[in-house]
Amino acid sequence: MIDFLDRIQQIADYKGIKITALERELGASKGVLSRAIANHTDIQCKWLCALVEKYPDINTYWLLTGKDSMVSMTTPHECPRCADKERIIEALKSTISKQELIIDLLGANKKG
Repeated sequence: MIDFLDRIQQIADYKGIKITALERELGASKGVLSRAIANHTDIQCKWLCALVEKYPDINTYWLLTGKDSMVSMTTPHECPRCADKERIIEALKSTISKQELIIDLLGANKKG
């Protein structure tokens, strides 16, 4: 747990704030993180989730494992999957339109 708590301190240092300010930003009670860091004790999962939500630029994998870099190489808005999402949606809409046309044509053939 010590390494994980050290990484929380590194995030505060990187953001240029004190742990008490980080606690405030996360909505944690004063001392929640600072006591855990000082005493090398566990923190609740909700503070980890709040940290990840508050700072999407921090690499979650690094936060949990200490591997890779602290700062994520892509922000959520730069994610290649997100960019492809719009293209995929448009392709699916096109496919649906074509299928609806085929269904309409098949229905017209049955009536005629």
